[in-house]
Amino acid sequence: MKQFKNLPILIKFLSAGIGTTIVIIFILFYIYYKNDQRQTVNAFVEKSRAICLVAESIRDEMEAKWEMGIFTTDMLLEAVAAGKNDKALAMIPVVSSWNAAMRKAEQGGYTFRVPKFNPRNPKNEPDYGQDYKIEGPALEKIKKENLDEYYVIDTRSNSVRYFLPVRLSKVCLNCHGDPALSKTVWGRDDGKDPTGGTLENWKEGEIHGAFEIIQSLNPADAALQSRLLKGSLIVLVGIAAAAAIFFYVARLITRPIIEGVTFSEKMADGDLKQSLDIEQSDEI
Repeated sequence: MKQFKNLPILIKFLSAGIGTTIVIIFILFYIYYKNDQRQTVNAFVEKSRAICLVAESIRDEMEAKWEMGIFTTDMLLEAVAAGKNDKALAMIPVVSSWNAAMRKAEQGGYTFRVPKFNPRNPKNEPDYGQDYKIEGPALEKIKKENLDEYYVIDTRSNSVRYFLPVRLSKVCLNCHGDPALSKTVWGRDDGKDPTGGTLENWKEGEIHGAFEIIQSLNPADAALQSRLLKGSLIVLVGIAAAAAIFFYVARLITRPIIEGVTFSEKMADGDLKQSLDIEQSDEI
């Protein structure tokens, strides 16, 4: 602090001006950084919502075809009996919807998953292949709070993970409802559906899984860093130019002050010398 006080007044003006400018620019950069991140996440959520709603629409359309009789349990049984399990699965509304969403996942820049409690396919187990928990807690929260949608920022993978809950419909109960339906619907006494899956006695409207869209933030972060770098270079050039202008203006302002002080000091020295000369002459 003492060193700053001892600096020339021009340097003080220059330091204060540049320092204030740098602080303001840093604050503006930080605000821009946080706002850009927030907008990116919102954009990812909007995109995920749109994809999941399309998948849900496909599921609804398939269920409507079941209700219209375009697809029937007899057709599904015939496909299974003929060993055409892929064809049988393609008739299931939720399978058709997630297959459609997965088909364009790579092109769309996202990963599509269907995490589910007690899944028939082990790969759909929540957090399958991960050493940390994201999907399980998300599904529990969705189910507990009866949420219509939910998303979370996965800091480990630096991604946005969006969940749209899948609610059981009447058609779903053919394979997931009361085990007693196995006999009525599928002609089996073992409480299973044609694929061998056990009916879980779930109820219409329940939530046991969700459509999930995973989008990496890495490309967006890289683009943001590039913009910030370019902005920083522009700002540095601007600060250099501003410093030169400020130095020139400050010099114009401080020169009269410095010259005035110097003049006063000279006058004071002159008065002192004159006073000494008078005193010496008096003594003589």
